[in-house]
Amino acid sequence: MATLEDLAERQDGVVSVGQAQAAGLSFGQIGRRRRCGRYRRSRRGVVQIAGVPPTWRQAVRMASIAAGAEVVVSHASAVRLYGIELPPAVHPRWARDNAFIEVSAPLLRHVRLDGVRGHRSRMWATDDVRIVAGMAVTSPVRVVIDMSSRLGVDGTGRLVDDMLRRRLITMTELCARLEDLRPAPGRSVRVLRIVAAGRSLTFDPGESKLEARIRRVVERKGFPPPVGQHWVRDGTFKVRLDFAYPEVKVYLEGDGFGFHRFASDLDKDVRKRNGLLERGWVGLHFTARMTSAEIEATLARFYDRSARQWQVPR
Repeated sequence: MATLEDLAERQDGVVSVGQAQAAGLSFGQIGRRRRCGRYRRSRRGVVQIAGVPPTWRQAVRMASIAAGAEVVVSHASAVRLYGIELPPAVHPRWARDNAFIEVSAPLLRHVRLDGVRGHRSRMWATDDVRIVAGMAVTSPVRVVIDMSSRLGVDGTGRLVDDMLRRRLITMTELCARLEDLRPAPGRSVRVLRIVAAGRSLTFDPGESKLEARIRRVVERKGFPPPVGQHWVRDGTFKVRLDFAYPEVKVYLEGDGFGFHRFASDLDKDVRKRNGLLERGWVGLHFTARMTSAEIEATLARFYDRSARQWQVPR
């Protein structure tokens, strides 16, 4: 039979008092185990097993338990639970907020806990809450909505792209939600509509943040739209390009260290480049350390935006 410690092992070393009672412990037994050091004193309603190293997720779980029913982990804390790195804060206030665990509750609930920032909302759709690692968390679409005012157009766009890459959301889901969305504190319908307008229902954010940045430079700086994830096939030679202009045989590629972890990866990439060169393709390669201005300048050396014409040496 599973013990309370077995349950705590699956929950970052913490359980609720209710779970402890369901496992057969009384308040007195919990108190005695705290006094002898088997359990630690922590937040209200939380039993923390001694000897388990503290982690950020453990702190979030304790706050979630202490906040009580109908309260869910939300905003920046939810983003982090989904394994996504937030874009840089656009305002000093939001940078300070990252030190807090964020939760959301129905309008009439007030959450007051040390180190916790509580939000309240009147609007809750049926699919706004998911269970992540055993905790109630706002859904990815709801996270995008809640973070829109804080992140602005660029930051929200990056968050959406990251979630699309991880298949946490679809543009169909997001656009459907925007149809009836109304303004509220913390959310910006204008930002959300701008982000949605720039992405079709079949929008492909690419495989990396670098690809997304290359796409933004191309779109915003007056370069022609490329074909994303274009395949070049010639007999046994078959490669996929990040972005391509097939009519002039020019391609754009984002190169990252993550793709060259082994010598075989580097060999494969070199064979790809040689094969493309042999077939008349010219490649422009970019890395994550290159600035957007540098990417723009490189593109401008090969594409005359005033004449709308490629100038590619062969």
